[in-house]
Amino acid sequence: MENFNKDNERTTLIESFNNSISKWGNRIVLEVKRDGEYKKWTFQEYYNIVYQVSKSLIKLGLSDGCSININSINSPEWFFCFYGSVFAKYIPTGIYTTSSAQQCANLFNLSHGSVVFVENKETLMKYISVQDEILNCKAIIIMEQISTSDQEEINHLSLKTLFKIYNWNQFLELGNDVESSLIDKISKSIVTNDIAGIIFTSGTTSQPKAVMLTHRNYVCTSFGILRACFYYRKIGDKETGVSFLPLSHIAEQIGTLISAMQVGIKIVFADKDALKGTLLETLIYTKPSIFFAVPRIYQKIQFKIQTQLDSLTGTKKFLVDWARKVALRSFELEDKGQGKPYSYYIAEKLVFKKIKESIGWSQAKTIINAAAPLGDDTILFFRSIGIKIVQGYGLSETSGAVIMGIPEDRVGSIGKPLDCCQLKIDEKDGEILIKGDSLFKAYFNNEQATNEAIDKDGWFHTGDIGSIDKDGFVYLTDRKKELIITAGGENIAPTHIENLLLQIPGMEDAVVVGEKQKFLIAIFTLNLQMLKLYKGYQHEIPETLEEASKDENIIKYFEESIQTMVNSKLAQVQTIKRFKILSVQFKDNSDDAELTPTKKLKRRIINKKYSEEIKSTYGDLYV
Repeated sequence: MENFNKDNERTTLIESFNNSISKWGNRIVLEVKRDGEYKKWTFQEYYNIVYQVSKSLIKLGLSDGCSININSINSPEWFFCFYGSVFAKYIPTGIYTTSSAQQCANLFNLSHGSVVFVENKETLMKYISVQDEILNCKAIIIMEQISTSDQEEINHLSLKTLFKIYNWNQFLELGNDVESSLIDKISKSIVTNDIAGIIFTSGTTSQPKAVMLTHRNYVCTSFGILRACFYYRKIGDKETGVSFLPLSHIAEQIGTLISAMQVGIKIVFADKDALKGTLLETLIYTKPSIFFAVPRIYQKIQFKIQTQLDSLTGTKKFLVDWARKVALRSFELEDKGQGKPYSYYIAEKLVFKKIKESIGWSQAKTIINAAAPLGDDTILFFRSIGIKIVQGYGLSETSGAVIMGIPEDRVGSIGKPLDCCQLKIDEKDGEILIKGDSLFKAYFNNEQATNEAIDKDGWFHTGDIGSIDKDGFVYLTDRKKELIITAGGENIAPTHIENLLLQIPGMEDAVVVGEKQKFLIAIFTLNLQMLKLYKGYQHEIPETLEEASKDENIIKYFEESIQTMVNSKLAQVQTIKRFKILSVQFKDNSDDAELTPTKKLKRRIINKKYSEEIKSTYGDLYV
């Protein structure tokens, strides 16, 4: 506890970083695989590069407090650029790598940017294509090592651009003649209420807004999370985590960029294809002690393990079935404040240890779900194999998680409020309201939106509907703007139903529709590879999504699965009466993308884009 007690909450990120350097300067804290080998940085090496980035930014002659856009996959350089900006009193602003060229320009201007760090030449070309719209851009720096031929092309392009282009090494050399004492002076002038970063909201129900977070926001939220995660155990010298969710998102920032720095946790970066299947390789190598992900990651891991368990027979199946029953009972006792029985530890040694090793979780002590609620079925599945996943709830505006299922957990709940915030439920409509040191300062250059979000008493209106039980556990119903009101006046939360749908093997993304309609329908996309692996489906799999969406056997399979796995668990008004299989997969990398970069549904876009499919599914009953 001594590393993150409440006495330290009045510090800045600068002071936190300096404190960490004094304690763990020689500890390896960053690691990434490049050209087949892992490259590592100690805290001191990390710190030295941060200072060099700060000096080079100063050398560019930027205006005070301007925004530094970072458009790249997760990497050590992302960290260097973030803290390099902070130490020089500029404002780091993450841009999702899936953003189109026009979105890049819009976000650059919205954040009042001056410089952009880009991952590679491809990302650079996005900005070149809209250079007439980003006239305040002074320089773009390519973070990835580039080939000689690419460098020659970039040199040629730079003759035609309105901004300067640097490769990584050129940029770092810019500040060689800037004294470190200048960075010392600037960084020491920073106070807790200064802006430390801008996060763009995901834009699931509206256009993205620029959330301004202060040093106090980051530090207080981080310490609140750390106190919860290490409530029952002492932080070790070899704590590790994996960085793979977009660093433009608050969950990844507060987890691996901020909290890890404050307590010396080593971060290993997954490669750019992590969400396409290589994440498992990184997990097995890293053996993280702390891990957090979004629901879709856990659902895919669940399917992988379930497929293996379904193939067991005889004695092995009997042993696993016994162990899973023991685990569920053990976690129930733990939730009640009682210890696990001895039989659990036998089951751990005989069964669960091997499962955890196969997914890289053999050393995992804290596993957190972030960004959106994880379905109870998935939570119970993991509990049945000896793995406890706890919920974390927060928004960009709350600087990350402010409600967590740790140190106390209860299935169905998102946990209890952390000590870094206050929480209450609005008596009028059940909306969750939050205030405290975790709450953001304002939306940048958007006073109207700020006043709409934060009331006169300082309470932030989250837009989520929930409740609190007598023991203080918080339950989330759904997003206020996403509740479906049927023609019969029923208020229905779609997320719970969608989580049930996603339990069906072969379903990739699911959307429940029914606003002002007499009943609910679902439209969904397919994962043919998953369907091929599922032994419960015995028919031939079509080669294309177009063919699969019309295949009679697949349609019948989903009809039966929806009845048994979804509708049987719901009230009559919540059941899915009809469905439509789409012949495409949802994207997260275009202007009309159906998903955010963290895989949340953009319902407004989906309802508009697939309006004809929705109407045809309702047929003559469409209102």
